[in-house]
Amino acid sequence: MPASEDQVAAARASEQTRPKNIARLLTRREVLDKIPVTYVTLVKWMEAGTFPHPRQAGGRAMWLEAEVDTWIASLARASIRANTSAETI
Repeated sequence: MPASEDQVAAARASEQTRPKNIARLLTRREVLDKIPVTYVTLVKWMEAGTFPHPRQAGGRAMWLEAEVDTWIASLARASIRANTSAETI
């Protein structure tokens, strides 16, 4: 069911008032929503040291959003560098 206009406005207001210096933790589902791969793939990347490891919070695995976002940004930078290198060849 789609969110009502009031729910959307409340969510936006909540986001705007959340202090910027507080780390946000992501659940496995939220990480997989940002990075559309299987959890098995994430585990392989973590074992290889190419993806951030989660923290334990309340007995659950949680990822720092800033680390996940930095990882995503590094992929974009690597892709841009690869495309630029290919164009100069």
